[in-house]
Amino acid sequence: MKQVKAAFIMVTTLFFITVPAFAQEPTCTRHLEDVYQSPGTMTVTLTLLLPEEKPNALIVKEIIPAGWSVGEATPWFERFDPLTGEVKWLLMGNLSSETQIIYEVVI
Repeated sequence: MKQVKAAFIMVTTLFFITVPAFAQEPTCTRHLEDVYQSPGTMTVTLTLLLPEEKPNALIVKEIIPAGWSVGEATPWFERFDPLTGEVKWLLMGNLSSETQIIYEVVI
């Protein structure tokens, strides 16, 4: 199997749904494994840091490379479009200041 350095682009977009304006916007960081194998899987961890005044809900959107798919995810995603690679999560309710999404990409 060929080992490839994780050098691809995935896009994360955060949309917040709330009435009050934010003094500070939510931020997101992504952690990828240093090396992955094709074919194989890779674990991706998204860490969302929310301001004191938390939104009522968040929509998190990732774009994974064409031909890849999503395996297990915590929390489970709302939608995955295999044609565009778009994965969406809808997070609602009592969100913590640091929320994580952990999912597996099937390469």
